[in-house]
Amino acid sequence: AQTTEPQQLSLSVAAKRLAPEPDPPGSDPLAAVNREAERFGVRAHQTIAEAAALVSQLIVTKVKQVEVERALAGLAEVALSYGATVALAAPDTIWIDITGSAHLFGGEEALALELSERVRELGHRPKVAVSVGPDLARALARWAAPSRRKEVGAGVSVISPSATAVAVADLPIQALPLSADNLGYLMRLGLLTWGELGRQPPSALAPRLGKEAARVLELCAGQDNAPLVPYVPPRTLEEESSWDDAVSGTEPLGFVLRGLAARLSARGRQPRRASR
Repeated sequence: AQTTEPQQLSLSVAAKRLAPEPDPPGSDPLAAVNREAERFGVRAHQTIAEAAALVSQLIVTKVKQVEVERALAGLAEVALSYGATVALAAPDTIWIDITGSAHLFGGEEALALELSERVRELGHRPKVAVSVGPDLARALARWAAPSRRKEVGAGVSVISPSATAVAVADLPIQALPLSADNLGYLMRLGLLTWGELGRQPPSALAPRLGKEAARVLELCAGQDNAPLVPYVPPRTLEEESSWDDAVSGTEPLGFVLRGLAARLSARGRQPRRASR
């Protein structure tokens, strides 16, 4: 019988392999997983112990906050080509206000598709949603079912204002910006979707959710007027790479330098705009 080496699963940021930390607590939840891990049934928010039960040779890496912020900042600079105001939130969200700019790219769908492709070129797997506000857009990007329209690319959703309330009704309760305790409370009540929660009177939610009750019901109704805190990019763009071992010869060094130059170019490149 033939035997194969066990596959190792790991995480990386900005194409840089990250060293695993020894003996992470099994009760810690996973913030993100890569494609190889997903193939074995590992999902984000599972505990390390649950994931290790699925994959015996699991490698878990604790990514530093500065690494996450650096990766998001690079994407935010790309996003500035598509809207005047861009905001970011760790660990995985970039917002763009495309009010007044979508027509320059041939419409909202064309803009979303082009942005998705540029982010994919940087080595990420994006999910893009266009909606009336930031929290709604993030919830739809993370949790909404993919579009069945062939002309809309994978991982891209464009929701018109008139269709927002219907689109969010099927989103799970976990998509709301609430604490784990409040989410658990709502689920114990049997409220599993935004539609079910939106049918509750404010008086029933206020004792538990407090000031968050009004915001939650607003989101469930498809309304979102939250402002964005603009991201201000640095005046000088930087990219870096490091290795565990010394580099010998110009060929591997040239390969790395080409990758750094490509990422800098992608961050500063202006997008193609539709012409009349």
